[in-house]
Amino acid sequence: MRMKLLGVLKQDKVLVVIFLASCFFILYGLTFHDAVSDEAVNAFRAIGYYDHLVSQLQTTPYQWFEQVPWWAKLSFHDAPYLSFLIQFIFFKFFGVSLLIMRLPFALAGIGLIIILYFIFQKFIDKKLAWLPAVLLLANVYYLWSSKLGYLEILTSFFVWLSIYFFFKIKENWKNIYLWALFLGLALVTKYTAFF
Repeated sequence: MRMKLLGVLKQDKVLVVIFLASCFFILYGLTFHDAVSDEAVNAFRAIGYYDHLVSQLQTTPYQWFEQVPWWAKLSFHDAPYLSFLIQFIFFKFFGVSLLIMRLPFALAGIGLIIILYFIFQKFIDKKLAWLPAVLLLANVYYLWSSKLGYLEILTSFFVWLSIYFFFKIKENWKNIYLWALFLGLALVTKYTAFF
């Protein structure tokens, strides 16, 4: 297994360079600035996996009912549960900090670049597989969104993973299950993944 992995790394030096560049550009400076707007609110809610906003304009089931119903833990009132659950798990294992708050989203940003590389390599043009990775790494908005705890980068990660397995259905019909799984994960990360 180890020898096989080393063989792949030697064979695909471009992938290694893309991975290392992605790690550098996305992870560098991850905690340079404070939490802002929705990322702070979402992280606060994820810490205790508790759907609550201190607002009378946007109330939650915790304010609607005296006895909170069982289904209130299945979804947050304004967004699906998966990103909150992922952050909650990271907080439980690694502690609550700015780095841990943003780490799942940064990893999704890195993962998305790698997924695009594989999609281009396998299904579009092997010689141009590096192009989407370089374009994303040159895109300031992409780097910014990968460094913040917003739902969109995690949603994009699952959407592109589902696209990858959609293309792989031709190779093996059983990939339809992986396509459906990652499409479902995208939908329970942010409802707009439907579009």
